[in-house]
Amino acid sequence: MKDSGKIKIMKFSPDQRIASIQCEESSVDFICLSSTADDLVTTQFSQSTKMRSARIVGLEWLTNNQLLFVTNQGLELYQVNVEKKNTKLLKTYNISLYWFIYYNGSLHRLTKFEVDFGSSNAKTNLIEREVTVASM
Repeated sequence: MKDSGKIKIMKFSPDQRIASIQCEESSVDFICLSSTADDLVTTQFSQSTKMRSARIVGLEWLTNNQLLFVTNQGLELYQVNVEKKNTKLLKTYNISLYWFIYYNGSLHRLTKFEVDFGSSNAKTNLIEREVTVASM
């Protein structure tokens, strides 16, 4: 795999045969893993967002061969074909979405919320790994 910089998101398909890796804002690299009797064989390909100005904010595997791109402009559902080394766009939804929770086959859109960083100007952005969502 070529060095594309810092990895933003990396997720495996439910069967652990495909790794989806996001390094760039609007594309995802796929690495397909298959083992033979003696060796591990890998193939690789990429997919960009359908809307050229869209930025990927999340990736969610729905099945072993379906991946959902959550972008700042909506949702894009792709079917991943390992044999042909490509993806097929199945459906798009145009909604404004930045914060979401994906759990057990459901995508929940979170409403806008504000965060107080105190008097520190050192931190201006809240990132996903700094947030824990709980139901009370």
